[in-house]
Amino acid sequence: MINKIIFAFTSIALSVNLYGQTIVKKVKPSDTDPLITTFNVDSNYVYLNTAVTSKNILVVHLPGSYGEPKRATLYGTLAADLGFHSIGLMYPNIPTVGSICSSSSDAYCYDNVRREIIEGVDYSTGIAINSTECIFNRLKKLLTYLTINYPTENWGQYLDINGDLIFNKIIFSGHSQGGGHAALIGKYYPIKRAVCFSSPKDWSNFFGSPPLWLSPTGWQTSPNNIYCFNHTLDEHTRQLEIWNVLGIDNFGAPINVDINSTPYSNTRQLTTTYSVPVSDEHACTIQDNKTPKIAGIPVFIPVWTYMLTDNLTTGLSNNSFDSNFSLQLIPNPTNDFVTLELTDENHFIKIYDQTGKCMLEQNSTTGKTQINLTTLTSGLYFIVVSGGKKTYTGKVIKQ
Repeated sequence: MINKIIFAFTSIALSVNLYGQTIVKKVKPSDTDPLITTFNVDSNYVYLNTAVTSKNILVVHLPGSYGEPKRATLYGTLAADLGFHSIGLMYPNIPTVGSICSSSSDAYCYDNVRREIIEGVDYSTGIAINSTECIFNRLKKLLTYLTINYPTENWGQYLDINGDLIFNKIIFSGHSQGGGHAALIGKYYPIKRAVCFSSPKDWSNFFGSPPLWLSPTGWQTSPNNIYCFNHTLDEHTRQLEIWNVLGIDNFGAPINVDINSTPYSNTRQLTTTYSVPVSDEHACTIQDNKTPKIAGIPVFIPVWTYMLTDNLTTGLSNNSFDSNFSLQLIPNPTNDFVTLELTDENHFIKIYDQTGKCMLEQNSTTGKTQINLTTLTSGLYFIVVSGGKKTYTGKVIKQ
């Protein structure tokens, strides 16, 4: 099996070398907004490879407690080489969230502390992060800075006309504390995906259970779009319980990546038993100086690639459109036809499968349109309707 693993990541390494034109920029948070004065020692890391076809999707990686973006450059570079716009973001990550909340009698402590770090709203008395220092402001200001200084690189596509984040074009990724933030952002915002390394780790010693925010209800992002990776020596029994409460166990059992190959039965629960130095188990899933390598190549490149790209819909972005609106599709699920109704006319309709392959195309000259899906196999499909300066997107299940 080890030969198979070596072949897998060697072939990926060759493709990275082939397209190895990734540009890495280091941008101080204070350079994007002079009002940002804390957590400014390390820079934001910005990665872009213009030699590959852009996915028009942004990957934002959040380091763990006491961590810095410079510790995950292998992953940030890989994301760029896969066609993503890629950012390692510096943000307030001291103290640890667990040190504030693990023994708290407040059932919403983890939720409120994390949301204050993310949004800069005064949710918690346990921490003080204002609207300037929070994750969202730092990301918006960095994207604005990149748009102004590097206009041909198309960073502005992730901000709307008001300068707010377009969440459905962003994958939030993170390690440890950062992975918990990525998942919680997915609870309150409809992001493209959450990618969690050695996380979420939130656990209430007071209640003897995961905190309430991890319960699988009220999510803006489906647990189907949350991918997690953990070492079995890193509080793994508790980690599996957290993942179970989160609901990602509904999409497949834990799969050991050391003895299985991508796509890992399309599970959302990835594990490793790889032998690493004692105390490196927590960081080995992502951190440059801790992740295991063979001949200088990270062993987990296939895992990182899978977590970023599995069932990722591509080809759904068109930068000439100003807005993104949801479609109402009736009936859904359907055995044959689905009907959509829009207020205006003259649209071009495309149907994509889960790999991003265009399966059907159709013009519409009326506001109410019927689409014939009888030739498609059963499964989940994505519908994109474009016309004028608007694009509408929706999902339909073909039974």
